[in-house]
Amino acid sequence: MALKTVGLLALMNQCGLAIPCDFGAELGVFEAFFADIGDGQSLSQSLSTFSAHLLKLKAMLNEANSKSLVLIDELGSGTDPSEGEALAMAILEELKEREALVLATTHYPKLKSFAFEGDYISNASMLFDEEELKPTYKLVAGLSGRSYALEIAKNLGFSDKLIKKAKDYKRANLSKSDLLVEKLENSIKEEQVKLEKLGQLEEELRKEQEELALTNKQIKLLEEKIKERADEEIALLVDEAMESINETLEKLKKENLKPHEVIAAKAELEGIQEKSEALEEDLGDYTFKVGDYVTVLSTNKVGRISEIRGKDYLVDLAGLSLR
Repeated sequence: MALKTVGLLALMNQCGLAIPCDFGAELGVFEAFFADIGDGQSLSQSLSTFSAHLLKLKAMLNEANSKSLVLIDELGSGTDPSEGEALAMAILEELKEREALVLATTHYPKLKSFAFEGDYISNASMLFDEEELKPTYKLVAGLSGRSYALEIAKNLGFSDKLIKKAKDYKRANLSKSDLLVEKLENSIKEEQVKLEKLGQLEEELRKEQEELALTNKQIKLLEEKIKERADEEIALLVDEAMESINETLEKLKKENLKPHEVIAAKAELEGIQEKSEALEEDLGDYTFKVGDYVTVLSTNKVGRISEIRGKDYLVDLAGLSLR
């Protein structure tokens, strides 16, 4: 799966096609692609599976260079494991000298240990759900992984007695280095689980921050809307006041007003001024309701009305209820 995905995306990239990848991802440009994936057995050419693989590998070794992408499935398989492992190590070293970029899969334990020891090669594996016995299709660098043959056999109905014997044989055949690699892999897997949980927590925190930012934006827009409405009503009152003042001045010019009429006109102007000031304070006779956003003057913070008890309002302010 991983080999075919890498090969396909590399070819799509060089054809100018969009590929699924993270922002900022970088891809190489290759002059040659080599792949040995699947069974190359041929009856017409009298080739076994192993011989067919060897012919493909020989062509790769002859032509691969620093501008080549080499994909090899089950490197060294199809023959005696000890010889297959040795041949695979030599092939990887040869391709390293040719500076080719190589992705190879294997089930050989010694080849996995070889990758741990080398400074130019590293392990990677696809995570496996041990409970569901299904692949997760998540590639993890630094972890060689296991085949899960015994777990799959048990899930398919093999007896517990047989599975236990197989595990005993497996444990007896593991070398000290194999045990260390297995222990290291388990540690890496535990850390990977922790990292995934941390990633989930970070994602949840990011969503909460986005929701909070959206709420703050809505509050700010509401404040601006309320202020705009207040400014409009105040401007209207001022216009009315100016009109009344002008009318009063015209009367003063045209008529000799009596003292009580002057006092009445003055009172009218003062009344308009008081209404304007009152509007600035509380937006006039607006009836507040649950869910409205208001500014708490004592803190100069915006909160949301959560409950109304007679003339008292309970305001939710950053998680605190104020009366």
